[in-house]
Amino acid sequence: MSNLQTSIMKELKPSEELLLKFDWSDKVAYAQWLNQTYYFVRHSTRLLCRASSRFDFSQNTLHHRFNDHTREEKSHEVLLERDLKQLGYSIDSFEELPETAAFYQRQYYLIDNQSPITLFGYILLLEVLAVTKGPALYAAASKAHGGSTSSFLKVHSQEDPDHVEKALQQMMDLPKREIENVIENLKASRDLYNLILTRILAYAKSPQKAA
Repeated sequence: MSNLQTSIMKELKPSEELLLKFDWSDKVAYAQWLNQTYYFVRHSTRLLCRASSRFDFSQNTLHHRFNDHTREEKSHEVLLERDLKQLGYSIDSFEELPETAAFYQRQYYLIDNQSPITLFGYILLLEVLAVTKGPALYAAASKAHGGSTSSFLKVHSQEDPDHVEKALQQMMDLPKREIENVIENLKASRDLYNLILTRILAYAKSPQKAA
């Protein structure tokens, strides 16, 4: 593993720790996590298409990679809707958190005003977490609530580690400034995602939480 890859994995440790501390057996916390995940996952294909369209013709490898990724992410929000329904909730059960809106809205801004490659930081955050912690999260959620409520986690717990490895390798071929932009976005995205998790945990522990 390169120094860059090691550095990225280190940056994501706080998110990994929060995910492992999350009480996946708490029905309300899990439902809220599914709900907030839905709100940003439904933007995945749009963000990828937006970024893909802004790559220069000299960046066709990245253009095609983002196009391929768009197909892979198709309709993943539907899995979240189904999981929520099986859990006894709907998308309307919870409001979108400001932290969640900031998480994906920032990506549109960076794609349009900085560089489309910055989206790589956001993508790496979610893909690395899926590979490193996805299996454990799926096991915990499905054990507590049943497999029918965990289809989204099941799909993402089966992410191929080699897929992330190739993405990291591709990132290493970028110009230095572009790598810096990706890392900067990865850190900011990590912090926003951690705020989402922290907010959900606080809500689940509050006296006002839903039954």
